[in-house]
Parts: sequence; C-alpha cells; structure tokens
Amino acid sequence: MKVIWERTFNCWCASPIPFGEKPIGIVTLVCTRRPFLADGSAIGTRACCRFPIHASQLRAALFILAPKHSPDLRCFVRPDSLLCPTFSSFSTSVPSPPATIAEALDTHDVSHRTVRLFRDEPVPGTLDADGLVVMGGPMGVADRHDHPHLQAELNLIEQALQDDRPVLSVCLGSQLLAHVLGAEVRTGRQKEIGWDEVTLTGAAADDPLFQGLEDPFVAFHWHGDLFSLPDGATHLARTPQTEHQAFRYGDSAYGLLFHLEVTPKTVAWMTTAFQDELAEEGRDGAVIRRAVMTYEKELRSRARTVFGRWAELVD
Repeated sequence: MKVIWERTFNCWCASPIPFGEKPIGIVTLVCTRRPFLADGSAIGTRACCRFPIHASQLRAALFILAPKHSPDLRCFVRPDSLLCPTFSSFSTSVPSPPATIAEALDTHDVSHRTVRLFRDEPVPGTLDADGLVVMGGPMGVADRHDHPHLQAELNLIEQALQDDRPVLSVCLGSQLLAHVLGAEVRTGRQKEIGWDEVTLTGAAADDPLFQGLEDPFVAFHWHGDLFSLPDGATHLARTPQTEHQAFRYGDSAYGLLFHLEVTPKTVAWMTTAFQDELAEEGRDGAVIRRAVMTYEKELRSRARTVFGRWAELVD
C-alpha cells in the first residue's frame, strides 16, 4: 500500500539520485499526522511507508526530520536494515547463484547486492557491507593466477574476518575461507557429485545455525577439492566421503562445502553445463535432476532455517 504525504513524501522523491547509484539501505518513513492514500481517503493518524534510501537522499532525510516546513506534521526516518551486499563468486559460464540464501535475506529485510563475475562485474576493493556471502564456481583456490578475482575474494574475506562481520561461504567459497584461515585445500581422490546424506557433529547441537536440524539430512554436492579443518574452527558436518563438510570460525563465519541453497533451476544449470564432468565421474545428470523433486521441499525448508538464522546475525 503506497502512502503519500503531501510535502514530505514529495520532498523525499524530489531529491536527485545520480544515475546508477545503488541504495544504501531500507528505511521507514513514519508520519503522525493524518496520511492519505493516493485516492485521497484517510487511513488514520499514524502510518508508514518503506522504501530504499540512497546516499544522495540523506540530506533530504535530514530535512524531513526537521518540522519547520509543517509544524503540525511529525515525521521521522527509521532504518530497517543496513545494506548487506551479497558478494557471490561465479564461474564465467554458469552462475552459482545465492538462490535460497537471497530469499532468506529478503525475508529478513536485509538488502543485498550480487556481484556477477560471469558478467565480468568487478570485485569490490573494500567491503562496504555488514556481511559477506561467497558462492561457488568450477575453479579452485590453486587457480588464483588464472582467475585474479579469486585473490580479490580472499582479500574481502580477510577484511570481513578482521572486522568480525558475518561470512557465509559455500562450496568454492568455503575453500577460500578455509585457505584464508590457514587450512590446507587439496584435490580429493574422487569428486563428490549428486545427493548424499550429511551428518552433523556433536558441536552442531549448540550451533546458532544448525541446532535442532534433522540429523542426518540430504544435501546437494558438487566439488572435487577438500579442506582440512582450520585451527580454532568448530567442525559441524561430514559425509561418508568427506570428513569436513562444514565449519564455523568465531561466532559468525561459516564454511559449507555442500549446497543447501540450490533450487531445481540451479541443479538443471549445473548438470547441463558440466555434462562432460558428469560423464567422467560416471554420473547421470537426468537422475540427479529427477531427484530434486524428491528432496526439494525438505531442502528448501532446511535452507530457510539455516540461512534465516545467518541473516539474523547480519541484522
């Protein structure tokens, strides 16, 4: 429902926004005088309207806070969520999108921005955000010379850890996090691709993200590299093939080698783009795609819980 305040709302909208400028957060404009709908009907003495705020509008926000232009109008701007760009590491051919991670951020009103490396979008030099999400791709930590963006991602992870900002890293992202923390990242004896059970460790019972989850549960896997557990990290999950599937470092930095975020569309992308890899491993992409229908409901529910809890760390 769009609420319009004469003078106030129009003042806000009239403030110039440079082309291409990104919002820096979400705010609520609250009015204590009688507001009106667009059709002119009154809805009460107090109402609010939520919308993005841009840096160039901050001066307008200060103007709104001052009641000089209308003594009987009392308005204030309340921040609802800080900008939390979602930085995602993608391959140059097939995206590995945040998917249900982005849905969880939206549900918790955490603004986010995705850097799409497969579109040659540049990696930010500094982390001007309250949290960091690092996704996957077909390359590995050892491919930094061939893929310079990997070093840029490592730098952002270091910044996030130094500033104690929440980090959520998936697949390649978890390997990058482990590398930053000094752990060994190496090629496994066999790739882990498809659907398999994940078993939680005893430490997961008290973990902010994983406590109370069904154990074991089925998740999607697609990786060839493994990592050792970083010093000081908490081991959270394993599979029969891979001992270290998830870990937490500190209070809010998480590495997940398995995929909770995938959707049927994501799985279809991956199994179509990497058919040669599937053939080399003796895996049938069609079988993997059909299995999505079996696991999707529980996977989405579990993702909503885990990623929603992480989003609360960003809040």
